[in-house]
Amino acid sequence: MDALPPVRRLRPSANTAPRRGVRIARASGSRFWDDQGREYIDISSQTVNVLMGQAHPQSLAAAESTLRRLTFVDQDFDCDLYDHAYERMAAVVPSHLKVVNLRMNDGSSAVECAVKQARRYRGRPTVLTIKGIYLGQNAQSIHFRGLGEPRRDHLIGSSESVIFAPLPRPRYDVDFDQAPDENGAVLEALIRRHHDDLACVLIDPVMISSGVFGGRDMAALCARARAACDAHGVPLVFDECQSFGWVPGHTLSARWNIPSDMMCLAKGMAGGLPLAACLSTDAFDNLEFGDADYTTGGAAPSVAVMASICETLADPADAARFEALVDHFQDRLEDEVGRRGHHLRTRGVGLIRCVELVSPGTPAQAAALVRSAAAMAMREGLYVRTYGGAFGLKPNRMATPDDLDAALDKLFFCIDAALAAPASSLESVEDGAFSY
Repeated sequence: MDALPPVRRLRPSANTAPRRGVRIARASGSRFWDDQGREYIDISSQTVNVLMGQAHPQSLAAAESTLRRLTFVDQDFDCDLYDHAYERMAAVVPSHLKVVNLRMNDGSSAVECAVKQARRYRGRPTVLTIKGIYLGQNAQSIHFRGLGEPRRDHLIGSSESVIFAPLPRPRYDVDFDQAPDENGAVLEALIRRHHDDLACVLIDPVMISSGVFGGRDMAALCARARAACDAHGVPLVFDECQSFGWVPGHTLSARWNIPSDMMCLAKGMAGGLPLAACLSTDAFDNLEFGDADYTTGGAAPSVAVMASICETLADPADAARFEALVDHFQDRLEDEVGRRGHHLRTRGVGLIRCVELVSPGTPAQAAALVRSAAAMAMREGLYVRTYGGAFGLKPNRMATPDDLDAALDKLFFCIDAALAAPASSLESVEDGAFSY
């Protein structure tokens, strides 16, 4: 018998190749299982985007029923599916936002849409944002996030105008009022200085990927930016791709009562399915067909899941359950961190939290210890993402208190083991858990 020809298989690109040495076979709620049947708790919601957990029954039902009815609806046509989604979405976003572009798949496109609208409205090119902010991965949004010199080759041929405010990382060595990068004083001064050239100011109010996690008071920075934008007629854009659904009030704009002119949503809005949106006031509804709408953007199953999620978010009983879960999570974290003296800090908002190592050693040593503890946690059956010297915690909204307790038991066991180990014994592992 002739031998069968060898199977040809493409290999994933270097930037998309798996980094964990774990092959996921299935997932449910806050847990997933590998192909050997081993169970893991996920306290970071995969790419911090599985808002309702894995295989949420209501989301599955919405997607399945939609796929049985239709697969794709071009934006040329009306459809009750989208009417229903617009109605459900209106119940959970700030009421001053009247317009939504739902024909996108990713947060990068939503950010670009907002910038296009702002540039057309203002007739000016420049975007003021924050150095190191994560805004996406297409050419324009990478430029806005400021990758720095090592990766400037991504930007060859780019002529976008961007001004960066400094990263507002917490400065625990000084009072908040004396930390101008953190409290918004520098950002306010930049708006005042450059307002004639600005198309918009673009802010992520939680900044997970830069290790800020809400800082000591990102609300104060955002409020200061809002006031400066109002004084000079500059639009303010909030990128709430990270925060939507993970905070009481659904968005930080609503929670802090700081209205933005435009808001970008993605990640959890469809529970991990591809979907993004740019919401705006009427004044910024100024694009034409082909300016910011995509062939498969707003795919029917994703939109159906998004509508079901918004229906859950708008339920007062679910809101009460969620706030109790947030209180439990924060109380447990503060207790665990408090019992470890000066080694750790925690900060965040809603279910978005970090545990940051502040001693011993240098920032580089802290990052190495965190990476080693995360690798140990993976072996113990816990998946947690790391951001330099911090663990990024973002459990899904439907997690139970028992889920969170089990995850935190494992996390702090691994932190304690890493703190007790000699520096020379820490594993040399890549920062594969770093978010982006």
